[in-house]
Amino acid sequence: AGSMQLQESQALWGTEAGQLRVPVDDARFDWQWQEDMFEGVVEMNLGQHSYLHGQWQLPLAGRVPLQVDAQQPLRATLDVHMEALGALSSIGPWLVQEYDGELDTMLSLEGTWGQPIFSGTIELSDGSAYLPLAGIQLEDMAVQVELEGNRHHIRNFSVSSGGGELTGSGELVYDGWRLVGYELTVIG
Repeated sequence: AGSMQLQESQALWGTEAGQLRVPVDDARFDWQWQEDMFEGVVEMNLGQHSYLHGQWQLPLAGRVPLQVDAQQPLRATLDVHMEALGALSSIGPWLVQEYDGELDTMLSLEGTWGQPIFSGTIELSDGSAYLPLAGIQLEDMAVQVELEGNRHHIRNFSVSSGGGELTGSGELVYDGWRLVGYELTVIG
């Protein structure tokens, strides 16, 4: 079992493509292993009326080397609300700059590691971003996604730029964790 608390920190995630930095006012992580299950809770207050709450129960044995039992059930939830995405300090600054918007996410994961079952929603509203490589300013970005099992329905999306607008909808189909099909309709 373990616990960790943070105050006035940053969460940093980086890849070769760039970094994502999130200011963290305070955070609490609690975890424990019970037999072959790794369980935990995370609560983060991200400032500007933003938060991330999650919990998980994963079939991960508490011994070295770590092994996931792909046939055992798993469960995880994630609830995120961010009122000002501009608080995120960088997402590959050469790729995306000056972004803002409001993000609401409520996700649930069940099933097994080998056959995950997703449910929940992801919504972005009032989004904007500047793409420096293309010299494009995106405005009025919005997207609504609903996750149902192995299908992720893009109920609608829209974005404006340079006097024009794109709108659309679509669907992503997964087999386990792998994208196996998609359909997108774009108008504009």
